[in-house]
Parts: sequence; C-alpha cells; structure tokens
Amino acid sequence: MQGLILLITGTARLIVAIGLIYVLFKVGKFLDVLPDVLAKRKEEKE
Repeated sequence: MQGLILLITGTARLIVAIGLIYVLFKVGKFLDVLPDVLAKRKEEKE
C-alpha cells in the first residue's frame, strides 16, 4: 500500500515538474519575442 502511495506522489511531482518547465520555457520564449514586438509598435507610431 505504501509503495502505491509513493508511486502516485512521485508521478504527481514529475507532472508538476514538467508543467513548471513547460511554463518557464513558454515565458522565456515570450520574453525573447517581446522586445521585437515593442520595437515594431514604436515604428508604427512614428
């Protein structure tokens, strides 16, 4: 029974870790693109 609980908690932690890495990766990509988007908007205003 204890082994099953450990398996479930281990799997849950793995899913959370993968989720966090995915979110951080998405945020990182967004921050990489952001300066380009802001530069384009400035050009359009002028």
